[in-house]
Amino acid sequence: MERLHPNAQVIALQSEENQALVRSIERYRSDSAAVDPYRDESTKPSIADGTRISGPGELTWRLLKERSNIRGVAVSESEIQRAIFFLFEKCRLLVEGAGALGVAALLSGRVEPSSNSTVVVILSGGNIDITKVASVIESQLTAENRYSTFGIEVEDAPGRLHDALKHFADHKVNIVDLRRVRAPVGLSHSKARLEVIVETNNREDADLIFRALADIASKVHTFEIRKLS
Repeated sequence: MERLHPNAQVIALQSEENQALVRSIERYRSDSAAVDPYRDESTKPSIADGTRISGPGELTWRLLKERSNIRGVAVSESEIQRAIFFLFEKCRLLVEGAGALGVAALLSGRVEPSSNSTVVVILSGGNIDITKVASVIESQLTAENRYSTFGIEVEDAPGRLHDALKHFADHKVNIVDLRRVRAPVGLSHSKARLEVIVETNNREDADLIFRALADIASKVHTFEIRKLS
């Protein structure tokens, strides 16, 4: 690549949780006499576990010192999660955390190519546990306000919960999950508190649904509602 495109810049990426490679690059760029790379023996769990290293190996360190066109960038865990979700939803590609680092850097703006440049992102690996995929999807849907959580309180008596949830159905709100909060602090013994997770399009849609249900609650007095997320 260096022979074909001598002006090309190479971006080395890691999670913010483990930046030994990025800091090694920074160390050498600020002090070309540096003999040893940066070492971090206390690595942290990361969604990009493929780059969870204590420091670059001998060959990698030599290449980093020989090539001045390499720079390091770290991205956050939430940005990596967003990239995995983006690739899965928009591109129909299942990519592990370490493989999605390049897309994470672009989506987050941590790497901003010039308008006339050609950008090549390597999507390396799909070694991600299916349970982690499910967790990423649910977490990102919540982050993008496509899942919203409401807290409702009703009288702890037969039929009261059904009556409250009927208003969700009347507004064509799809309930994804429902959980009763056991023995919450400050709740009367005669009341029941529940968390209701619903599908929404965005924050504005979630706010619209909440206002409609809150307006009903203020009129019928059979349930109370709060927006939790």
